[in-house]
Amino acid sequence: MRTLIVDHEPCVRETLRNLCESDDSIDEVTEAESGVTAIKMIRARRPDLLLLDVELSDMTGFDVLRSLNDARRPPVIMVTAHEQHAVEAFRIGAIDYLTKPVNADRFATAIKRVHERRKSALAQAQDRESTDVQGLIAANSPRRSSPARLIGENSHRLFFLAVDEVDYIESCGNYVLIHVGTQKYIRRDTLKRLAAELRDVEFEWIGRSTLLNLARVAFAERLDHGALAFTLKSGARLVSRARIRLEVPRELHRTISAE
Repeated sequence: MRTLIVDHEPCVRETLRNLCESDDSIDEVTEAESGVTAIKMIRARRPDLLLLDVELSDMTGFDVLRSLNDARRPPVIMVTAHEQHAVEAFRIGAIDYLTKPVNADRFATAIKRVHERRKSALAQAQDRESTDVQGLIAANSPRRSSPARLIGENSHRLFFLAVDEVDYIESCGNYVLIHVGTQKYIRRDTLKRLAAELRDVEFEWIGRSTLLNLARVAFAERLDHGALAFTLKSGARLVSRARIRLEVPRELHRTISAE
């Protein structure tokens, strides 16, 4: 991370610089002793992290942050000799709040929080990218009642999965897991929406959180209370909720009833 230290006290800047240089994740450190200089450097260099004193010689650290729009504001750790500004620091979006003199352990904890925030932001960006790709493909594909493929993600890669090769789909929070043999693919979608999209192919609800591709079923067994156990061609076994009602062809329904 490229880090900018903003503090009007040379001894504090030196301490923070030493702490930064001892951290392998920080590969560039610059300094500013005033708010005006800091604003110019932030706009010109776009640092990845800001160590910002609350009380500068020409303005407050909060004034520095307010002068920047959200797109140009780097992640910030506030530094001060007093604790009464902590609430304001977190309200304005600071990741952490360090009191002087800053010790190595407390500094390391703050940097760890920065990495966690960056990791979370990266994951959200990847989710948005995946959603955008899916939307772009859908917008440029001919309209059809059921899709030929579903897009799923595995190990940060997008895969175009043939619907007829999908064994089953299960709900997982704000996502769904698409099962193809022994592989799992994640997709930002809802099971309810997919059920409607796949209604014209052989996908059926077998529980609140599972959508089964009947074309991938090798055989089914009756259990107590009207439930069914499905053994798939892949070897997986799924159990339905009690008294499931499948939309099977009429002639097959008569065969089952006769048995």
